[in-house]
Amino acid sequence: MDIVQEVADEVTVMKDGHLVEYGAVGSVLRHPKDAYTKMLLEASPKFDEINAS
Repeated sequence: MDIVQEVADEVTVMKDGHLVEYGAVGSVLRHPKDAYTKMLLEASPKFDEINAS
């Protein structure tokens, strides 16, 4: 998700063709409101985890 912060100002999260969350990248990534957004963020690999492998 680090790349998203570098290239975008706003982000849209969609599930099954429906918008579930929209907002400023920093806000959505640091304080997700929707359960699906939270699940996606928890599932994405972290840079530190990749380097530790």
